[in-house]
Amino acid sequence: MADTFVEVLIARQTPAYAPILKIGTIVLAVVSFLLGLINWIFLLIFVALILVYVWVFPKLNVEYEYTYLGDQLNVDKIFNRSSRKKAGEYPMDKIEVIALKNSSQIKPMLENPKSGAKIVDYTSHMDGAVVYAFIYSGKEGRQIVLFEPNEKLLGAMKYTSPRKVYINC
Repeated sequence: MADTFVEVLIARQTPAYAPILKIGTIVLAVVSFLLGLINWIFLLIFVALILVYVWVFPKLNVEYEYTYLGDQLNVDKIFNRSSRKKAGEYPMDKIEVIALKNSSQIKPMLENPKSGAKIVDYTSHMDGAVVYAFIYSGKEGRQIVLFEPNEKLLGAMKYTSPRKVYINC
């Protein structure tokens, strides 16, 4: 049996504060290094700022990779185009419905704080992006997962679970 395989890569928009934060950290690092020549406490601050720059800033550049194989959607986070972390695994048998975020199938749950569903966001945060959502019931409880599939991914999901996927509804 041939499995369906579709892969989609979505780049998340870098936050507006990221360049300012980077420049501010570099300026503070240079100043603390120069002051560290006078007092060793500033050298500790310099080292802390370098560690922040190395570990925190790559996390601001994020891409999401949706991989659909067979009947399971896997989502990975790719940081700074160099390191990868598994974000979620969603088998189709535990997904209740897939539809546009503002559709009649999803919107009532998104707007109801009493639904108890956790919202998980794997979108680009770009203006004009077509955002879909699905309701997933797993070990962690009920989740509303936001994502940006392309037509090929939606088609593959509709092919494997036609009653769960609502395209452009």
